Amino acid sequence: MFESTQNEAYLTEANARIDEIEAHYRDPDGGYFFAADDTPNLITRTKTANDNATPSGNGTLMGVFARLYYLTGDDSYRARAESIEKTFAGEVARNFFPLSTLINSSELMRRALQIVVLGDPSDPKAQALLNTIGRHSLPDRILSVVPSPDTLPKTHPAAGKTRLDTQATAYVCKGTVCSAPVTSPEELSRLLAGA
Repeated sequence: MFESTQNEAYLTEANARIDEIEAHYRDPDGGYFFAADDTPNLITRTKTANDNATPSGNGTLMGVFARLYYLTGDDSYRARAESIEKTFAGEVARNFFPLSTLINSSELMRRALQIVVLGDPSDPKAQALLNTIGRHSLPDRILSVVPSPDTLPKTHPAAGKTRLDTQATAYVCKGTVCSAPVTSPEELSRLLAGA
């Protein structure tokens, strides 16, 4: 929701949920249990990364941690994502079929495509760039819309970048490398098609 709306309240809510998950679901040996530590009448608390009728909690949580790491720059989120990956690494070698969510989240952690739009989202030129991004299927995309690059985490590859001629400007970053700045939807579309 934060990436769609850029409403900081969603990041605040995510952090509150993470605190609750850490307090009641975390296994000190790695990964997270399916049930909270205060759930009554349990014979055992299971911990798995297998997808069933719904995606696995551990795989989903790894993806949440990866997104929060890229959006906030908080290294503790990266460490938590990598801890889940390490906990279930042997499962992938044994039988990868039920681990789609975990594998996809691992890919997100390793190869996120970070797209930054510098500008006011209500500006028609910024909105044209955002509409262009929305027309591309980019599952490992992390989107930040910021009025100034100073609001990006210091570790973000686009930190310190500037707008081009004071226009809404987009950067597409892979790893630590960002594209040249683009201001037209057509140029951005070409960049995203290559991603």
